[in-house]
Amino acid sequence: MHPFTRTFIRLTLLIALAAIALVAVFFIVKIVLVAAVLAAVVIGGLFLYNLIRRRVNLPAVRS
Repeated sequence: MHPFTRTFIRLTLLIALAAIALVAVFFIVKIVLVAAVLAAVVIGGLFLYNLIRRRVNLPAVRS
């Protein structure tokens, strides 16, 4: 086997593994980003709900 053939095969495998790892990292980052946005929307909604609920001060009937 030619010495450059072994080097070419190793470099090709290294580049292929790096590409697969990059795709996996982007997929994981996309999932984390979507989860963070969803959590922010839920927390913001709860904040607004509590803010509105606290503002409504109905007069209490006292006898």
